[in-house]
Amino acid sequence: MNNEIQNFKVLSIRINTDYETAFKYLTDNSKLPEWTNQFVEVDGNKAKFDTFNGIIDVEFETISSVESGTIDWKLTLPDGSIGFAYSRLTRNIEGVIYAFNFIIPFMDAEELEKAVAKQIDNIHNELSKLKKALEN
Repeated sequence: MNNEIQNFKVLSIRINTDYETAFKYLTDNSKLPEWTNQFVEVDGNKAKFDTFNGIIDVEFETISSVESGTIDWKLTLPDGSIGFAYSRLTRNIEGVIYAFNFIIPFMDAEELEKAVAKQIDNIHNELSKLKKALEN
């Protein structure tokens, strides 16, 4: 078994709601501050984004396909660099399954391990908030 620290993780959750409701909610940019911890404030395609080391202004685009269930976000950071967040919504016998794939840029192994652990906790929290929003 390889003990190498991975810079990515896919986390998922089952949500008791219909596909159309979930897809509409996930692609509504104004809803991002309700269930994400990093989109603090959204105005059109601009957002206050919490990096966990401070809040920055970003521009973003939601790229989605109702047919394939993909919901991705392209973020343009103040320095011009681009980042992506990838997710997928699938139909399930009961409700839907929402999967979020995060990728952290490579860094020192110790920093990477801490960053991945912090992001896993963050995304578990976000997925719980998403489930609660869609099931109520």
